[in-house]
Amino acid sequence: MEIILGKKVGDLVFGMLPAEVENLYGTPDYSYTDDDNDLIYIYNQLQLRLAFYELEDFKLCYVITANPKAVVHEISFIGMNLNEATDLLQQQTKVKPFAERLDLTELLVFEGVSFNLVAEFGTVSKLEIGVAVSDNDEFVFPKR
Repeated sequence: MEIILGKKVGDLVFGMLPAEVENLYGTPDYSYTDDDNDLIYIYNQLQLRLAFYELEDFKLCYVITANPKAVVHEISFIGMNLNEATDLLQQQTKVKPFAERLDLTELLVFEGVSFNLVAEFGTVSKLEIGVAVSDNDEFVFPKR
């Protein structure tokens, strides 16, 4: 499952509509509308959480995955030591992250490339990938 930052996660391309995702992966295992009225799809076997933002006409804007087959720049970060993963990503993206911590969970935010590493106990457990954002803070959906 190749991740191209800001553009796609495997076969998922940012900007897809829920029906397009269902054509690809079938009905989600679970779906709901969150507090922001965004539509959330959960695919358990693929270890994917997909967010379709209401303010963007329910286009796919954000993906969270714990799938160990997810790779960025041909590197699988799930299960990797957080410090090692951070160093590798900084080399690849030329972006220095900032960290947020809540109890056992540490979040490394790579602003500018719409990517976050989530770690628990010093080990990367999830990746968060968003659609690219312009200098004007507008989503930049890839051409399909």
